Amino acid sequence: MDPLWVSRQSLETDATVLKPGCGWLPAAWLYETGMRRAPRSARAGRHAELTEYATPLGRPALRQLLSRRRTGCRHHKALPEQIMLTESGMQAIDLICRFLLEPGDTVLVDDPVTSISTPCSRRIVRVVGVPYTLNGSDVERFEAALRAHSLPGQHHQFRHPQPDGATLSPVTAHQLLKRADSSGLVIVEDDIFADFEVSPAPTAAFDGLSRVIHIGSFSKTVSPRCVAAIAARSDWIESLTDLKIATTFGGSDWPPKSR
Repeated sequence: MDPLWVSRQSLETDATVLKPGCGWLPAAWLYETGMRRAPRSARAGRHAELTEYATPLGRPALRQLLSRRRTGCRHHKALPEQIMLTESGMQAIDLICRFLLEPGDTVLVDDPVTSISTPCSRRIVRVVGVPYTLNGSDVERFEAALRAHSLPGQHHQFRHPQPDGATLSPVTAHQLLKRADSSGLVIVEDDIFADFEVSPAPTAAFDGLSRVIHIGSFSKTVSPRCVAAIAARSDWIESLTDLKIATTFGGSDWPPKSR
């Protein structure tokens, strides 16, 4: 199945058609009232917000807010300078792929996974699915995949939103982080549905962002017009910022967009 074809059909299909496999919610569930207020607020604000490029990391006030939100919750704290805003979650994944991957690398992804999550990486690397259980990735199958597809250099696991509603357990998260540390593995945690959790679930990002890159987004809780964010260790954010400038320059500061 071609994930790009699926995405094209989903975006071009009439709004009255249900799209249960696409990863986004009905418009009535989102924050339309707040999004209608945002343009009025922007028009009354600083002229620069409407006429200038954003800073490379993105709007400082929003990054400070995201930093405060991470404090005392399931995530390890990230300073504002460890957070970079992107135009969308897909842009975040694309930049991370450009930063981490070389042609021929092996990428482990949770299985099942939404089809739109892997098209950018699938073009240059081998994508291998690891079964996802009720407690998270199947650790034994994860280790078997590492042995079977071992290649020189780093391995990378992308944890994407799951369509089955399973939750990562603390034990599984700890085991995956141990393997990441011993195998030179980088875990990319695409956690864009986190705000829907009644009780915050464990996350790989509680390793202190040592070997984990975390992606968050407002597109599923507020509006598809909202930004996404990457949280990572400072030296990786520096490299990701250079890639962002090289591919999209500073990006726009308003209106924000997301996947």
